Amino acid sequence: MPSRCFQETFKYLILMIFITATSLPGCQSLDREESPTTDKLETKKQIVTNSLDSGNPAQALKEVRALMEEYPANPEVLNLHGLIQLSLRNNQKAAETLEKAHQIQPENMTYVLNLSSAYIQGGQHSKATRLLNETIKSPAAKSYRYRERLFHNMGLIAELSGDSVRAERWYGRALEENPTNFMTLLKMARILESTHRNRLAIDKLETAKAACARCPEPVEGMVRILVKENKLTAAKAALDGYEKNESLTEDDTRRIVEMKRMIAKSKAR
Repeated sequence: MPSRCFQETFKYLILMIFITATSLPGCQSLDREESPTTDKLETKKQIVTNSLDSGNPAQALKEVRALMEEYPANPEVLNLHGLIQLSLRNNQKAAETLEKAHQIQPENMTYVLNLSSAYIQGGQHSKATRLLNETIKSPAAKSYRYRERLFHNMGLIAELSGDSVRAERWYGRALEENPTNFMTLLKMARILESTHRNRLAIDKLETAKAACARCPEPVEGMVRILVKENKLTAAKAALDGYEKNESLTEDDTRRIVEMKRMIAKSKAR
């Protein structure tokens, strides 16, 4: 399920960004629990991550800078610093730090994805494309359990470049790998809607809603499409079902009000 922090921090771009460095198959560190240094580092990293998750990237940046002084060549610390810079939209600084993490561990898919996201967010689409194309062809990518994330970012580049046909192809590959990937479902639904394939778009949004029942984005998409089709009863039913969710936030409630206004405005015409 996508984290609420992720949605709020990066709501202006759907990127495949991952804070924790994921170990590659066959490359796990067996002595991690026995290392006091590692335990100390993990504790300090968690403090930084907590600040970022609580919506305070400025504090997280202050904490990670102190961590970098102690562990200047640790790729996980560099990765964390890059993500914080990315959340602050310091795209160039984010890319520079993430490049260092990638250089230390070039086969780590987490660092590849985050670096490609920094390039995408900074408008460096050629760099992102080259990095992802090289990675997709690599042996490490073939054994990567989350290959859909690589394909998703390729789709995002195509979409931002205005090539919806190529974007749909890449998003399709991502969904072949993982049919319930929330972010890819949202992106694919938007493309289908823009090309007047509304039934298919709603199918994708239904799947996304099942993957994250408390997330408002799938319901917003369905309501928007149903209102355009003047299917107001169906739009209201979709919204009423979502409103019954007991874990809604204040922001979710605000978005529910906006959807109700959309339906009411259409009824008044």
